[in-house]
Amino acid sequence: MTERLKLLPKQLAYFLLKNCLGIPKLLYTLRTVPTFLCQDKLCDMDSILHLSLKAILNLNLSDLQWKQASLPVKQGGIGIRSFSDLSLPTFLSSCSGVMPLVSTILNKPVDNVVLNSWTQGVQMWEMKYQEMPEEKTQQRQWDAIILKLKIEQEVVFEDPVDVARMKALQNKESGAWLNVYPSKNIGTLLNDQSFQICIGQRLG
Repeated sequence: MTERLKLLPKQLAYFLLKNCLGIPKLLYTLRTVPTFLCQDKLCDMDSILHLSLKAILNLNLSDLQWKQASLPVKQGGIGIRSFSDLSLPTFLSSCSGVMPLVSTILNKPVDNVVLNSWTQGVQMWEMKYQEMPEEKTQQRQWDAIILKLKIEQEVVFEDPVDVARMKALQNKESGAWLNVYPSKNIGTLLNDQSFQICIGQRLG
């Protein structure tokens, strides 16, 4: 996959990795299979994403830069989400959403419905995080708790310039260009050097 992406313009290769490959390609699997029980495999898949991004951009990303890159664009990253970060939110929100239907089919109260690996997922969540989302059927709310903790504890900068850069990147408009469809015909496709510089500046 990476070798083929390297043949494309950098912005287009990034766009495909972010919106078509990686997480989007396996989202159904993450929502229906308890992948959080296979942390070593998730880490391996994250490493593949990391190496693919480095190869596409031709940038040497440190661990801190990779953690920032794995944040959503609106949180200061570049939207190449981590499998490890999303394995629990996707599965738990999916289970929460389907429980009323299972309850109806089995003719049981929702509180008595037990889904495969749901209890393990909740236990793992409670070990890692101090709060539960208000609306358990929304993946976004589970994800927000993870992102908040990740930004506070892992994506931490000591240099005041980097701190200011990160705060500026969390403004809504700062990452709009990363969500644009790259097309030469309408003038939204940056040349490789410009795109590489822009990403490098964003990740420090």
